Amino acid sequence: MTTQGKTKKKKTPAVIEREIRQLIRLQTVVDVVYAIIIWRLFMILPRPEQDEWDGGARVIDVLGTYADSFLVLLVGLILVLVYWVQHNKLFGNLSRTDGVHASISLLQLVFLLMYLYFVGLDIRFEGDRSVLFLQSVGLALAGFVAVAAWAYASKDRRLLTDAITDEEIRELRLAILPEPITALLTIPFVWLGHGWWTLAWLLAIPIGWLLRKGHTAPPEIRETVDDTPSG
Repeated sequence: MTTQGKTKKKKTPAVIEREIRQLIRLQTVVDVVYAIIIWRLFMILPRPEQDEWDGGARVIDVLGTYADSFLVLLVGLILVLVYWVQHNKLFGNLSRTDGVHASISLLQLVFLLMYLYFVGLDIRFEGDRSVLFLQSVGLALAGFVAVAAWAYASKDRRLLTDAITDEEIRELRLAILPEPITALLTIPFVWLGHGWWTLAWLLAIPIGWLLRKGHTAPPEIRETVDDTPSG
């Protein structure tokens, strides 16, 4: 291959300007979808039947009856909010987007919508542990897709603003890893029931701590962490 063939083709000002506008549109679409997901999580909250109230049930009794469903929804709401905050941090450091990055970002929304669907099934078919498994898989895929999007955007700083430092790039990469890793680790807890599955999400705290500890280790140790594949 000739030297000319190896030379990376530079984008024209028109293409760059178009990609800047595309980032604004992508941000709007993502924000709207996240807002819809949060709204739908509240809309699928368990609704007590009329005969429960006619039988003299109190609010506290009804809440106890649907405790597992409320826990699942609480976990979902917290994680969706965490993903949304992470998304805003990542997009806040982009100067533009392109077709590949936009496609990966939209793919994350697909997995989040799938997760929302599985939450609805969990409320409808309470006690079906396979639905919990699918929720864990959906959130894990959504998280790792976000990692892939950031890895693509930050490679050679192709889509990043000039303001962000290399250190901040690594910090953001580590910041979005605990949730998808935790989602994978919650899978074995599915067969222990809703309660254990819900508690398993607390593993995100020590996982995040371990990742940060590796990042702040001495250079000769941290070098191993920084050289690991980001995808």
